[in-house]
Amino acid sequence: MSKSKKTQSAEHDDNFISKSQRKRDVEKLQKLGQELVGLSPQQLSALKLDEQLMEAITLAQKIKNKHEAFRRQLQYIGKVMRQVDATEIEQQLSHIRQESLESKNQQHQLEQLRRELIEQGDARLQPLLNEHPHLDRQVLRQWIRQAQKEAQSNKTPKASRALFTYLRDHLFSS
Repeated sequence: MSKSKKTQSAEHDDNFISKSQRKRDVEKLQKLGQELVGLSPQQLSALKLDEQLMEAITLAQKIKNKHEAFRRQLQYIGKVMRQVDATEIEQQLSHIRQESLESKNQQHQLEQLRRELIEQGDARLQPLLNEHPHLDRQVLRQWIRQAQKEAQSNKTPKASRALFTYLRDHLFSS
C-alpha cells in the first residue's frame, strides 16, 4: 500500500488521532498534574484521586530541586493520569478554584471594611451595625480606637489584626 493511500485511509478513520494531538493531550494532562502538585494537602485530600496518582503527586511535592527530577515526575504524573478520568479531576479542580476565588474576594471585602472602619470610625460603624446587629459595638469601637492610635504612632497593628479576625469570624463564618 502506498504512503498516500495509508494517509487517506487514516484520515477517514474516525478513531484516528494525530501524533500532534496525542502530544497536546499528554501536555494537557501534565499541566493538570502540575496544578495538582501545587495544591495543599487539605485540597488534595478533598479530591477523589487514585492511590497511585496521589503517591506520584506527593512525591513531586517533596522534590526540592525543581529541575530535571521534577520534570520527570510531572511526566510520570501525566502518564498515570492517562489511566484515570481527567474530566472528573478537572471538575473538582474547577470547584477548588472557585472556592479559592470566593475566599480571596471575602478577604478583600474584609480588608476594605477594616480600612473604612479605622479611617471613618463611628461614621462607618453605625451602618455596619445596622446591617449586622449581632456584632458587639463595644468590642468593635475598642479595636477601632486602638487601631487608630497604633496607626498614628506607627506601632505594630495588633488591634487592626484583631479587628480583622473578629470581622472574619462574625461576618463570614459559615
